[in-house]
Amino acid sequence: MTKRGLAFASSVALTIVCADAGPARSADESAAQALLDSATQVWSQATAMPPSGRNDEAHVRRVRLLRDVDALLQRIVERHGDTRIGERLSSGGEIGGLSIARASLAVQQAQDEHCDH
Repeated sequence: MTKRGLAFASSVALTIVCADAGPARSADESAAQALLDSATQVWSQATAMPPSGRNDEAHVRRVRLLRDVDALLQRIVERHGDTRIGERLSSGGEIGGLSIARASLAVQQAQDEHCDH
């Protein structure tokens, strides 16, 4: 998915998620959405990076970015687990093409690539 497509999917998810949220939940939903937006942006940066050598600085940066995505998604579940975004992520669902499983797998694959070379 392109950056633009991922950003669009994320904003559509916010519209759907917050459509019937009450005032008390909307602040928590907004905080969860802000973290999801950050995760989406970092994911786009990481996945746009071309494959590189094992000790290449770009590869190390890519692994770090993917870890950041995973941490942001985990933070949503930990801090905002009662929001629709948190509930979807904690149940294994995807939002805008992102899920905890997909982010964790991407980290593992990037680390394995690093060790294989």
